[in-house]
Amino acid sequence: KNGDHIVTSVTQTTSLSLDPNVDKKIIRQIEYYLSDVNMVRDKFLKNEITKDEGWIPLSVLTTFKRLQSLTTDFNTIISALKKSVSGLIQIDETQNKIRRHPERPLPSSQAELELSLRNRTVFVKGFPKTTDINIDKLLHFFEKFGSIESVQMKKQFKSKDFNGAAFVVFPTDDNAREFIQKSKETPIVYDDGSALECSLQDDFYKKKALDSANGGRPADDDDAKEKRANDKQGRKEKRKEELDKKTSEHLEKLNNENLTGAVIHLAGMTPNVTRELIKEKFNPFTKMPWIDFNKGDAEAWVRLNEADTAKTVLEKVLAAGQGKLVIDGKEVISRLVEGEEEVEFWK
Repeated sequence: KNGDHIVTSVTQTTSLSLDPNVDKKIIRQIEYYLSDVNMVRDKFLKNEITKDEGWIPLSVLTTFKRLQSLTTDFNTIISALKKSVSGLIQIDETQNKIRRHPERPLPSSQAELELSLRNRTVFVKGFPKTTDINIDKLLHFFEKFGSIESVQMKKQFKSKDFNGAAFVVFPTDDNAREFIQKSKETPIVYDDGSALECSLQDDFYKKKALDSANGGRPADDDDAKEKRANDKQGRKEKRKEELDKKTSEHLEKLNNENLTGAVIHLAGMTPNVTRELIKEKFNPFTKMPWIDFNKGDAEAWVRLNEADTAKTVLEKVLAAGQGKLVIDGKEVISRLVEGEEEVEFWK
């Protein structure tokens, strides 16, 4: 009994389903919605869980596109969730609501989340850089190696094309290290035969910091190896301390710059549109917006300098144009960048 609700832990129930693959996809998608990674950044869901002791109506979840693509039938969703073994989700007695288990509290901040993820997230590179690879294929591939929480594809910022690498979040530090150890004992190969390289996310960021300190050269090139081999133990310890400090500063800087609610997307630009024309529309309502756009592009991203200002600024811009945003004589489509798309923007 929890408040006025009788709850069922999904680890203690079973149900039948005609399509186990769909069940897995439903479980995976909803557990992603309620995961640490998504919930810390998803302002909409964070607001929803404040309304009814954490319960989220299925009528809300089935408005999300990725879940809609699987099913909007409540019975199908509940039947699938009863097969989950993660212990993350509880089902309300009415079977019309679910929530994140109260014994699995959210990280209190982005910084706490980053800390918890550092040693249970694996950086994997070497995938073919093709449009054939999508998140579902990667999830299916990694599930062969045990339980995972989520997979985040790394993409090129402007083109949004997959760059051949991904971050894989495991339930525990030990799970992540076991995966890396297995990759060392038996090289992991993708379906097309591509050999994959695996390292902890923390080690990946440390290597990037060391590469930067070496003037852009790979941290493990011959010169760097020779220098490290000739260093005394004391100098090695000192460099490690400096590296850890740089890594922490780098992560803190990323956290500070990844402003939520500060990005607006524009689409439908004519070939003559310039950054200056876009700025003219936004400058009266915000200070020095940063415009990610090159002349000839069909779309643009407007990044504001303060968190949670995009909605207000866009409303003012549209109001100034009597409900429209017209650039170079043509109305362009404008919207806020939120949720999963916002997370991808800051990668």
